[in-house]
Amino acid sequence: MRKGNLAIKRIVSIVFIFVLLLIILLSFILFTRNSNLLNNVKEFIKNDTKAIYISDQANYSDYPINIFKKYEIDYLYIDSTKISKRETKKIQEIVNSNYFSNIIIIFNNGEIVDAIIGYEDEKSLNKFLQKNQLIPEIIGDNSKVIDSVNELLTTEYSLIYLPYKNLDEINNQDKILKKISDDYQINYTKIDAYLLSKNQHNKLNSMLQISAVEDQIIILVKDQKIVGSIRGVNNKRTYLNKLKEFNFIEEIGYFITHINFNEFNNLLNNNDKNIIIIGKDDCKYCDKVSETLNNITINYDIKVNYINIGKIDSNIAIQIDEKLSELDYIDGFTTPLTLIIENNKLLDYVVGASNEEYFIDIFTENGIIK
Repeated sequence: MRKGNLAIKRIVSIVFIFVLLLIILLSFILFTRNSNLLNNVKEFIKNDTKAIYISDQANYSDYPINIFKKYEIDYLYIDSTKISKRETKKIQEIVNSNYFSNIIIIFNNGEIVDAIIGYEDEKSLNKFLQKNQLIPEIIGDNSKVIDSVNELLTTEYSLIYLPYKNLDEINNQDKILKKISDDYQINYTKIDAYLLSKNQHNKLNSMLQISAVEDQIIILVKDQKIVGSIRGVNNKRTYLNKLKEFNFIEEIGYFITHINFNEFNNLLNNNDKNIIIIGKDDCKYCDKVSETLNNITINYDIKVNYINIGKIDSNIAIQIDEKLSELDYIDGFTTPLTLIIENNKLLDYVVGASNEEYFIDIFTENGIIK
C-alpha cells in the first residue's frame, strides 16, 4: 500500500513539475513575444518619419495600408485584438493614447509628431497625411514614376523634366521641351514631382543625384549617365544652348541668319514673306533687337535675316538706302530697322528697338507667326 502511494506521489510530482515547466515555458514565450513586439515598435520609430496604424478587427480599413504603400510611407500595423494586456499597456505608453480601436500615429526620430483618431473618411485621412507632408497636396497616379525614370537613366540621350509645383508655366515649358525632343530626337518625359510623397522624393533625388526638387529642374542623361541639369523657367534658346554645351545637339536651328547684299536683293524679290533686320556694329539698339528677335526665331520657329551695314562697302550701303526708297520707305535710313518684305513690297516695318511682345504682334498681324 505504501509502495502504491509512493508511486502516486511520484506521478503527481512529475505532473506538477511538468505543468510548472510548461507554465514557465509559456510565460517565457509570451514574455519573449511581448518583448519582441515592444522592441520592434521601439526600433521601428527610432529613425526618420514613420506611421503606426492600430486598429481592432471591427474598425480595420484597407485604405491607410494602401495609401502608405502607394506613397512609400514606412508603416507598422498592429491588430489590437491580437496583443496581450501587457503589450497593450506598454504600446499605449509609447503612442501616448489609450484609444486602440482606430488610430494612426506619426513619429519622427522616436518622437510623436501627430495623430488621428477614428478618422471619418478617406478625405480626412488624406488631409491629415498632407498636413504632415507624408503625401502630396494633389492625389494622383504616380505608381510608375520610379520605373519611368529608371528607364530613361539607361538611354543614350534623355531629358527628365521635374516641375516642383503645379504652376501655370509648366504647360508652356513642357511644350517647349517636347518640341526640342521631337526636333533633335531626344527621349523626354515630364515627372510631376508635386504628386510624390516625401519618401518618393527622397528616392527620386537619390536616383537623379540632386539634393532636392524645389524649383523647375531638367536632368540631362547622356550615355546612361547624368551629365548635368538645367534649373528654373527658361526659354527655348537657353535650353538649346545648354544642350549644345553638353553635346546633345551639334547645331541650333532657327537662329538669326546673317546675309550679304546679294542675299538681301534676293529676299526682296522672293515670293515668300521675309523678315530683314538692317543693323550695324557699335549699335546697342541693334544688339537689343537681335537678341529679342533671336528669342522669337527660336520660340516660334521663324526665320529672321540680318544684314550688317557696318561690315559692307559704303557704296553698298547707299544701294540699300536706294532699295528702301523703291519700297516706298520714307522714315529715314536708321538702324536698327526691321522690315517685312514680300515680292518686292514692304508690308510692315519697325524703326528702332522694341519689346518681344510688340514684335510678336507685328509678325502675327502679318501672318508670319501663325
